[in-house]
Amino acid sequence: SLIVKAISRLGPVARTGGVRGPHGVRSEGAFLSPLLALLLLLLLNWLHPHPKALKCYKTDSEASNLTLEGCSPDKISCVLHFRIDKSTGARHRGLSNCWNLNDKCGIADCLYTPHSRIEDHGSCCCRTDGCNLMENLRLVTSPPTATTMPSKGGSSQGNRNSTSKSSSNDSGSEGGLFAKGGSDQAASVLLFSLAPVLAICVTVVLGFFLYTRHRERRKSRSESVGLASYPVDNHPFPVGHLSSHIRLKERLATGKFGCVYIGEDAETDQRVAVKVFPPQERGSWLVEQELYSLPEMSHPNILCFIGADQCGQGPDLRLWLVTEYHPLGSAHDYLAGHTVSWIQLLDLAESLSRGLAFLHESSSEKPAIAHRDIKSRNVLIRSDLSCCIADLGLAKKFFQGESIGDVHPQVGTRRYMSPEVLEGAMSFYKDSFLRVDVYSLGLVLWEMLTRCTDAYGAEGVPAYRLPFEAETGSSNPSLSQMQAAVVIERRRPEFPAECQSHQGLSYLRETICCCWDHVPEARLTAACVAERCKALRRLPVSVAAEEARRRQQEEQLADQQAPAVDLQLPQAAVINEASAAASAEELRPLREAEDAV
Repeated sequence: SLIVKAISRLGPVARTGGVRGPHGVRSEGAFLSPLLALLLLLLLNWLHPHPKALKCYKTDSEASNLTLEGCSPDKISCVLHFRIDKSTGARHRGLSNCWNLNDKCGIADCLYTPHSRIEDHGSCCCRTDGCNLMENLRLVTSPPTATTMPSKGGSSQGNRNSTSKSSSNDSGSEGGLFAKGGSDQAASVLLFSLAPVLAICVTVVLGFFLYTRHRERRKSRSESVGLASYPVDNHPFPVGHLSSHIRLKERLATGKFGCVYIGEDAETDQRVAVKVFPPQERGSWLVEQELYSLPEMSHPNILCFIGADQCGQGPDLRLWLVTEYHPLGSAHDYLAGHTVSWIQLLDLAESLSRGLAFLHESSSEKPAIAHRDIKSRNVLIRSDLSCCIADLGLAKKFFQGESIGDVHPQVGTRRYMSPEVLEGAMSFYKDSFLRVDVYSLGLVLWEMLTRCTDAYGAEGVPAYRLPFEAETGSSNPSLSQMQAAVVIERRRPEFPAECQSHQGLSYLRETICCCWDHVPEARLTAACVAERCKALRRLPVSVAAEEARRRQQEEQLADQQAPAVDLQLPQAAVINEASAAASAEELRPLREAEDAV
């Protein structure tokens, strides 16, 4: 009841319920009013700090012994009763004690106001430790006030009545808001004692309120992101009006986040790729839109972003992401139907590595980006047989100095998950996410290598297979199958036998093995892989030619009869030795380039 009484004196601020909004919901004032009341209490506590216990001289009932003792919290002044000798006017000390009133009391001086009706005794009061002594007695000649000092022989009831009267009439007393009587003083003391607890509560509640408001505003901004927030230079269609210019034609693919269509501009007949997201995948749509629109995001080996749009309303809402269209399709589709030469293999490998290295790099404007779903289906083949990386729906950007935040580590395609992702032992650092991408890069490079004609002999290139399809015996392995093969057995896809004898393929095989190393810290960076592929470009023509000539000579020798074969063996050995020497000489610049990297 004391707390309620004290808060009620704070005025209507503590009782205000706030202003109702247009929908009948209380606005922020409803939440802030109690906070303002608590803050006002803290301010009052600062202006009126909790006083220390006052010490006054006290006497026994006979006024014989005088001792300095502490007062109770509700006693805020010292009182001295004295007797006046009418004949001589001398004053003699009487009872001394603590008192619960400070109106018209002195500070160090014990002030006494003579009363016309009381001539033989008087009282004075003061407010400092040990001030109620006869030597501190001072006479006040101002007119009498409604406040009466307690008399030596007066009853306790009379004292209480005079105290109550003084408290109620003197609104300008020094006690302030909480110093108007014993009950008010008790409320003040209680509130001052609760001030630290109230301060902690205010801090926690206010912090939670600000955090909640911050999250709501961020969510509101992200959900109301207009397409004009992501200006894209040099795109052929006005941002925000793409759906009125583009007609959807053939469906190309269906994925986890949506469908990809061939789109055609109604005026220019230019073809584009349109990725259509359902409303529930709005988060992925916003992520891709934001990443594609980052400053300095343009790169020849990253899919070119044209714009984004919303089509329809309500349950029919569709979210568009418009990019360049590449007729050759994904690396998965292209490799399944085509083989590649050694030169084409290097084109694919280097361009893919450079695209991933660009994502991983950071600059003053562009953050480092981990793709988190590198696979052959998310790599598109351009008309010049170079690669560009697509599908940034699971990507994570890393701004310098910012925390990683809430990120689920086990995302992506199971077949391409690294050992640390499969067993849930991934470290939450930027480099850890980038190394996961490099592991997946190694598997895609393996897919490309296994479709190279130089990697096989006369039997020809076998049918296209996905990574771990032979090791797990499944075209869609489960998580437990991948954990058993990759984490427990530490298996990796097998290379063609010809990679051992082909100098260039052997070196590329070594690079791939460094990409999918079981220890994340031992893996190469994407930039290093790109430099290795670039260094291999100096060798492929001569090395491949020598390998082809060697295979042709071996086939010719095998077709001859046994005696003839015996006679030709020394010559074949000489040819092979010369070929190996030439290959070693050709690889010397490559080894020097590797040392430089």
